Amino acid sequence: FRFVSTGSLIQGKRMDLLIDAFQIAFGQNKEVQLYIFGEGAERNKLEKLIENYGLTNQVFLMGLADRKEIAGKMHESDCFVLASRLETFGVAYIEALAAGLPVIATKCGGPEEFVHTKNGLLIEVDDKEQLIAAMEYMYNNVRKYDSENIANETRAKFSPEAIANQLTDVYKNLLSKS
Repeated sequence: FRFVSTGSLIQGKRMDLLIDAFQIAFGQNKEVQLYIFGEGAERNKLEKLIENYGLTNQVFLMGLADRKEIAGKMHESDCFVLASRLETFGVAYIEALAAGLPVIATKCGGPEEFVHTKNGLLIEVDDKEQLIAAMEYMYNNVRKYDSENIANETRAKFSPEAIANQLTDVYKNLLSKS
């Protein structure tokens, strides 16, 4: 089972919390892995955390990668997870959903608009117990999520064409009122 995450390795993305939760939930289950893409000031701290927990064969800091490499890993993964404190929108979640992955997201300002029971789980910010429970739930229930429906719904709402149509409708509406 593979979890994947993307984001800057900074305090606000809470990769440390994600690693803590992973260790508690899956530290003894060598069949579960976590891949984290991104770079930042917390990399050394996270490397030490992984080493101290004995997770060097389960948790992998992948560094910066191009979209193709990240997309490839998403297609090999079972669930996307990001424990951010704040997202203005949450492009990383959208990219994961478009790949058909169910997501674990925090109620941090953006994901509440598009994460729902058919495509993932929403948890409170900085809540390690909820994160552990959500990861364990996904591990045990991921087959309940329909990857094709997740991808199709996301593309229908957020593809370039869908966004262009929404913007065109807004402009037409504004012009009709002037």
